[in-house]
Amino acid sequence: MIIMRNRLDRTTFTKLSILSLIQFLRLSGVFFVIPVLALYATKFTSSGFLIGMSLAAYEISMAIMQIPSGKLSDRYGRVRIIRAGLLIFMIGNLLSWQSTSIYELIGSRFIAGLGAVSSPITALSQEIVPEDRKNTAMAIIGSGIGAAFLLGTAFSPLLGYAIHIRNIFLISSVMALVGLIAVGYVRDSHVPRPHSGYSIKRSTILLSLGSLTFSIASFIIVYAIQIYAGILFGILEYGIVLLIPVIFSGMVALYLSEVYGRRRHMNFVRISAVTITLGIAVVFAGIFFSFPFPIITLFLIPFYIGFSLYEISTIPALTSSLRRESYGSNIGFFYALQFVGNGIGASLGGYIGGTGLGSSSTLILGVIGVGVSIAGSFIFLLSQAVLDPVESPA
Repeated sequence: MIIMRNRLDRTTFTKLSILSLIQFLRLSGVFFVIPVLALYATKFTSSGFLIGMSLAAYEISMAIMQIPSGKLSDRYGRVRIIRAGLLIFMIGNLLSWQSTSIYELIGSRFIAGLGAVSSPITALSQEIVPEDRKNTAMAIIGSGIGAAFLLGTAFSPLLGYAIHIRNIFLISSVMALVGLIAVGYVRDSHVPRPHSGYSIKRSTILLSLGSLTFSIASFIIVYAIQIYAGILFGILEYGIVLLIPVIFSGMVALYLSEVYGRRRHMNFVRISAVTITLGIAVVFAGIFFSFPFPIITLFLIPFYIGFSLYEISTIPALTSSLRRESYGSNIGFFYALQFVGNGIGASLGGYIGGTGLGSSSTLILGVIGVGVSIAGSFIFLLSQAVLDPVESPA
């Protein structure tokens, strides 16, 4: 963080830090739920498909809203749309807190996902820094995402045990409320343009298709690890399985992106693609052969290194070919396909894996995960050929 602070002026660093805090608060409400949601949903149903849909519903509605929220932020300003999204997310979590059936849970998770703020937050973070500091901006925003993910994976099982998983939804609503307060300290640097932001570029489409494939594979992993490790190893070991790889991988990814990543965004996108593919292969091999949790923990490291690099490098690669006034629309399109992939991956995990992974379901999910990630790797490896130059101002 000290290195990142030295590369930015004080005002910019402060604004990015507040945006990172908002992402932390917003995504804590997500990541505290995701690691235990499938386990919680088993109290309402034994249907693997419905359990998977309780995970997928949020991702689907997030996908639906990413493009509209991006376009609206281009037109009316980033901060205004961030406020609206946080309010909807808070309401959705309050409804989840009161759910009494799997269908109510699915519906309330869908409502929570309609509060999409990733596009305007990311667009704002990218437009306030120069080109050679975009990786730094994403690393700062990513630190909030990483902290939320880290705390969620480490403590949500224990928190759910201590206060009941249902009450985690209430905590998520409170975090959204705090985020709404924090937004008050952020001002837009974007000048709204009524007719801007409606052009989706070729480079955006290609990178988004690659993101779609990796999101499918990643949420297959999310579902499989939760069911496999959570049930087989127990809550404490399950937390360790996720905690150690996330800490180590995040540190490696931040170091590589800060030391070597300036203006080499696509290089890191390609490296992340290959690393994710390798990671998915070894994780499913570990599950298939029923390796003990220390080995599964080690096998998760390449996946999370690749995933961390992917999160840091794809948005700078995307925005390097865009005009600032079209950031919201293009980033919204990118996130829309990403969340569609999350929903597909969660649904496949639930439908095929059910509530207990057997050897055949593990093999099928592993083949699907590796197959789609290989396809995504080819998309990213070939994407430089069609990256468009930055549009000239109108």
